[in-house]
Amino acid sequence: MGLREQFRLANFTLNHSHPHRFVSARFNVKALYACWRVFWAVYHMTWVLLSWVLEPWVAYPAIDRLKWFVYLTNWMYLLLALETVIEAINFLYVHLLRYDIVKGKKCQMPWYLKMQWLLYEIVSTGSLMVTAWYWGAVYKGDKAVGPVNFSLHAMNSIYVVLNLVLTATPSRLLHFIYPVLFGVVYTAFSVVYHLADGTNVRGQPYIYSVLDWSRPGRTLLMSSISNFLAIPVVHLLLFLLHVLAERLGTCRRARGEEPGEGGRPASGTTCLDLDEPGMESSSVQGELLEEDE
Repeated sequence: MGLREQFRLANFTLNHSHPHRFVSARFNVKALYACWRVFWAVYHMTWVLLSWVLEPWVAYPAIDRLKWFVYLTNWMYLLLALETVIEAINFLYVHLLRYDIVKGKKCQMPWYLKMQWLLYEIVSTGSLMVTAWYWGAVYKGDKAVGPVNFSLHAMNSIYVVLNLVLTATPSRLLHFIYPVLFGVVYTAFSVVYHLADGTNVRGQPYIYSVLDWSRPGRTLLMSSISNFLAIPVVHLLLFLLHVLAERLGTCRRARGEEPGEGGRPASGTTCLDLDEPGMESSSVQGELLEEDE
């Protein structure tokens, strides 16, 4: 798809004419990709559970542990874990029962891949935002970084970048709207929580100090900058990284540096040209596909 084509209104939607890309990698080793999907689903779900029994959460009384659910970090990491589980399930389901999708045949984008794509766009941008906010505004450097904090505030973003580079999931510039809406929803939740006299695990009358609604002017400004400026910028950076990964992958096949199916050199490939309207280069099959969305 050409860069100018990214700004069509239809690209706000979750329709895509090549659903095989959502269950494929940039490399042609299906067994390795299956291991990748299952490993990260297990990894992230394990850390969701371990965060309840390891520091710092195990140090709080049982009633306060319920406040795990009010923190943006935990919202986002839980969503990330669910997204990786859905990706693993969708991969297995499609490769076992939807061989038409695996073969790249023209078909409608199924609802379960649309749900996967929606969550993917939210958690990719959202995870990097959580990492940036935590290390830039929340963490004071006054205590050691435990395994829970490292997984929820660092490993989340490391995974997102690796996953973006290695998998063939498409990215759209206009999909910034989904993480923005998620940010607005969390901001609205923090307002309601404040009005209900909610506190954090330390008994302070806010979830995060940067979301202290007893100072509404400052907090509204900060949340607006985060939701309507920082989130689109982070999404743009991820989109550009996706474009770079696409370009490098297709150029390697065009030069014959990467074998196609069965170890044969890939043929009919070309470097990705974002200025060529109506065309989208597939990183999966090594062929130029016509985009008819």
